Amino acid sequence: MKYEEIEVGESYETESCYAEKVLFKHDESRQVVTIDEDEGITSWHECQLGLFQPIKKELPESGLLVSKLGCLIYRIGEDIGYGFDSRGVFSNYDTWSFIVFPKHWKPATPEDESKFVKLLKAEAEKRGLGVDAKIKGHADNTLRYPMNDGKWNAMFNLTSGNNKNGRIFHNGIWAQPLTMLDEVCDTIKKHLPNIVVEQIDGVVTLKQL
Repeated sequence: MKYEEIEVGESYETESCYAEKVLFKHDESRQVVTIDEDEGITSWHECQLGLFQPIKKELPESGLLVSKLGCLIYRIGEDIGYGFDSRGVFSNYDTWSFIVFPKHWKPATPEDESKFVKLLKAEAEKRGLGVDAKIKGHADNTLRYPMNDGKWNAMFNLTSGNNKNGRIFHNGIWAQPLTMLDEVCDTIKKHLPNIVVEQIDGVVTLKQL
């Protein structure tokens, strides 16, 4: 590419395995300074700019993506997404590198999607949201449907999940499990309406109205 065609803030493919994002251009020397996905800084002379090529393949605006490092992230916005990092830890961030380093990512395969669903199910168990667990509220905050009645169809897909008692996962948001202490407090509130129940750090305080 020509010096005049290079734009600050844009990313370009080079002969390396990295995408290079242009930080600034120096018109007097006609040099370009870039940063790669490993945060390596490179200064390019005008005679080297023929190595630069526009990044042709765009990532889908939404959907499951896989990084070179093994992250499995469901994209829901520009740099927004949820899923599992290279350590297998669930994360819900708005600072992924979909825009800056699109070459670092690729669309998931059906095998990747199956793995993602399995990881979501395992994460639900880890959070105390197993198939029979009761919940404090639906993950999507809906009030239209009952919960904790044991009548839901337990299932998971890439964007949502249910156990027998309600929606436990929705677009990166998890429901909160209903503990035994929560149930005790709810029972007190139901049968003793003149009592104020406060629960702080596992300690329950009862106060007369």
